[in-house]
Amino acid sequence: MRESRCNTVSVPLITAGTGLGNPARIASASEKPWRAHVRNVSAGATILVSYDANTLQIDPIGADVAELPPGTDQDFYLAPHQGLWAAATGANGRVSVAESELVVELWQPKAPNY
Repeated sequence: MRESRCNTVSVPLITAGTGLGNPARIASASEKPWRAHVRNVSAGATILVSYDANTLQIDPIGADVAELPPGTDQDFYLAPHQGLWAAATGANGRVSVAESELVVELWQPKAPNY
């Protein structure tokens, strides 16, 4: 089992459609499902988050992109070997990312008690 971790990461400014800049990989799963809790800790930049780096470089930004205004957070769930990428819409973009192995609970109905 991989250890859980928490990091604060600088996120590069990307101008959509120009191909200028490269999104930052902010989380990646190993051979097991992974959970990443991402919080935008920027002073004013909105953070764009996607499972595909190329999606963040096209114009217009597609439906597969989550927008995190400053001070907001969201959970993302990664399949094995999947990555999570981020780009900022303004200068000084930063996110705090808490990562841990995804614990999947299976619900099974209880057998009737006769």
